Parts: sequence; C-alpha cells; structure tokens
Amino acid sequence: MRRFRAQLARSLQQSHGDFRTIFHIPRKTLTGLPPQLAVMLLSFALGGTFAEALTPFEDDPRLLNYGLLLLAAALLCFTRLLRRPSRTARPIGSAGLLLLAFHGYAALITFCKAEDPASLVKVVLFCCVALCALQAARLLEPAELLAALFWSLLMIVMASTVIAVAIPTIGVTPFVRGDAWTGIYGQKNAFGRQAALLGLLSLLMLLQPQHASRLIPAAALFLAIAGLYMSLSRTSLVLFICGAVVIFVAAYLHRQIWSAGLLGGLACIMASELQFIQAPASIEITPYGIVFSDHFIDLTGRIPVWEFSWWLFRQEPLWGSGFDAIWTYAGGSSLYDALGWRLTDSHNGYLDLLVQTGLIGALLYGAVLCLTTTTALRLMLSGHPKSLEQAMIALFALLQWLINLTSSQTTECLSLWNFLFLVMCFASTRHRRGVSLGIARHAKIQHRDTVPRPPRIVVARHPVHRAPELARL
Repeated sequence: MRRFRAQLARSLQQSHGDFRTIFHIPRKTLTGLPPQLAVMLLSFALGGTFAEALTPFEDDPRLLNYGLLLLAAALLCFTRLLRRPSRTARPIGSAGLLLLAFHGYAALITFCKAEDPASLVKVVLFCCVALCALQAARLLEPAELLAALFWSLLMIVMASTVIAVAIPTIGVTPFVRGDAWTGIYGQKNAFGRQAALLGLLSLLMLLQPQHASRLIPAAALFLAIAGLYMSLSRTSLVLFICGAVVIFVAAYLHRQIWSAGLLGGLACIMASELQFIQAPASIEITPYGIVFSDHFIDLTGRIPVWEFSWWLFRQEPLWGSGFDAIWTYAGGSSLYDALGWRLTDSHNGYLDLLVQTGLIGALLYGAVLCLTTTTALRLMLSGHPKSLEQAMIALFALLQWLINLTSSQTTECLSLWNFLFLVMCFASTRHRRGVSLGIARHAKIQHRDTVPRPPRIVVARHPVHRAPELARL
C-alpha cells in the first residue's frame, strides 16, 4: 500500500511538471500579444471605410473604424506599462521629431480654422494614429510586426473574398471596366491596397530562410494576386509590382548596380507623372483622362478634382485650410454634382498636403519624407546584407512616393499604408547610416551565398623539427 501511494505521488508530480512545461509561456511572448492584437485591429480599422451593410452604424459607417482605432490605442498604452521598449529601440531621431511637429501643426491649424466639429475629431484621431505608430515601432520586434500584419491581412482578404463570392450585393460594386470586388470595405481601391499589402508581406515571409512553413505564405500570395486582379485597382497593382521588385533586390541582389537600376525605374515613373502634369503639345488632357500618343489613359475623373484642389490651395497657400478642408468646403457642391459623387479627398496625397497644411506643413512632411527616403536609399545601395526591418523600411519609404500620386494617404486618418510609413520613420533612426545599429550582422531576409568555405587551418602544437615520431606498428 505504501509503495502504491509513493508511486501515485511520483506520477502526479511528474504529470504536474509536464503540464507546467507544456503550458508555460515566456514573459516576452505574453507581453507581445497585446501590441500584436493592437496592430491587427489597426489593420482592420485603417484599411478603409467598412461597407454600410456590415456595420451597425447606418448614418456614419466610419464610427466602427474609429472605435477599433481607439481600442488599439488603449491596448498599446496598456502594453507600455507591461513591456519595455525593444532592445534595438533608440530615442526619437530627426525624422520622428519632424513628424510629431507636422502632426502638431496640423492639429493647431485645424483648431484655428475648422468650423465643423467632425474635423476636430478627425484630426485628433489623425494624431492618435501617429502615436500608435510610435509605440508600435518601440514595442514590437520586426518579426512580431510582420506576423501580426500578415495574419490580419490574410483574414481581411479571405473574408472579403467570401463576401464578394457569396453576397455580391455587398462585396461587389459595378464599375466602368466591370464588376469590382470591394469585400468588407465600401470601395474597390481600399480592398485592392489590402490585397497588394498582403502579397508583399507574403513575399517577405517566403524569403526568410528560417521560416518553418512556406505553404501558408504561398497560398496567401496566390489569394492576394487573385483579389488584386478582381479589385480592378490599377494603383494597387502598380504598388504590388514595384514593391515586389524592391523586395527582390533587397533579398537576392547584392550588387549596387541592381539597386541603382531599381531607383532609376522609380524615378522614371515620377518623371512621367510630372510630364503629364506639364501637358506639352503631344498630350491632350480631358476631364476623364489623358490622351498620350493616341492612347487614352483613364484617370477616372481625377483631373477636375486636381484642378479644384489646386485652386483651393491658392486660397490659403501659406497656412493651409485645415484638416479635412476638401470634404467640408461648401463651394464644392457644384463640382460634386458635376462629378456625380462627393469628394472625400483630392486623390493626390501631395495636393491634400498643400490644401490642408499649406506650405509650412508641406515643408515639415517633405523633410520627413526626404530623411526617411535617404535612409532607404543608403540601405538599398549599400553592399551589406539587409535585415527584415531594413527591407521593410526601404519598401514602405519608396512606395510612399508612388502611392500618393493617384491616392491620398498623407493626411488620411484611416490609412494603413501611411501608418506603416510612420512606423518605419520612427524605426529608421537606428539605420540612419545605412547600417544596422545593435542588430546582428547577418540578415534574416537576405540569403547567404552557397559557395563552400575553405577548410579550417590546422596549427601544429609542436615545431616541425621537434614533432614527436609515431611508434610504428
């Protein structure tokens, strides 16, 4: 009987130890869950306005976005009490200080000139997104940020695909070029940008040598390409193609000539946009697009919007008209009636920047953009291997120039692309010279060469002339 009791006690003690081993979660992993959940909530909230049929707020569907944004901000503040900044986090650099100054100026000019109380609420949320980006850059490791974004975007694209196929009255919108998928959002470009971002993050996960399984990222990449095609969003398609080239250069091509060629290609895209704006004799501008060498380039009615935005900027060129000025401008009703839809922004991030914050805000934001882009260029042109964080900085800093040509992301409070750019701006401080500070020398994103190393040199313990003779067998 005593032997049975002793054996039972030993078995219970051993099973209790195994139970503790199985369900033991390290403190670093446990404290990393709230900020990752906050990033996932931000991925849903900042993707775009939800479809009216999917929200309980019929009057203003954006109230659901604002609620998720505030919940994510509360989670990040709670995490700051539990988790210290990451070991690679450094004080806010020049780009971060200029970024905070820009948001402070946007809030100040809005409080001085805004007449609509809704604009004051939006500018507060706009500044809240910047603070969330600061906390995410300081609390999360690059791998944690990538994992949270990947899984949330995968859920978004999967849910949007199911809604578009099963309930086309909600997830599909008739368009000039066909039926465009909108998914859980009310606009095709919002779903297209989410699909493009999922595709780029899937490429980043596929190119990590230490990633355990490649089946899920490969399936997510296929799903993202399918959703991108069905969204009929050409801006999102261009973003995905250019971003894939940036990732490919950062991961595989070690030579600087490839990076220089990539930057030259992006510069050519910018130059072509400026060529369209100048409108020489070979280019004919129409209200719905541009005719270039007998080829029609459809801009879906953006040109009258750009002309109206430029006129609105000239009314207050120095200080700006305040946050959300295009939405609340009363004299734009005639243009709204002519276009058939109400303007939410100028569909150009640089024009929105000039209209809402004037030349002062444009100079502040332009300095931030130039500093972060300089860091990204140094990373791309350096011969050093790129880490995961360095690849993400180069990706979102270079694509920020491109995405704002035909869509407004700089002054949009519900923009996931702008949020990620802000995160990379705060994180670029530790990469200001193009080399990682305090991070491992070998990269996680860039593959090493497969050339075999030379054999290790063996040094004899004794001089050659004094080497002991081996006994013969």
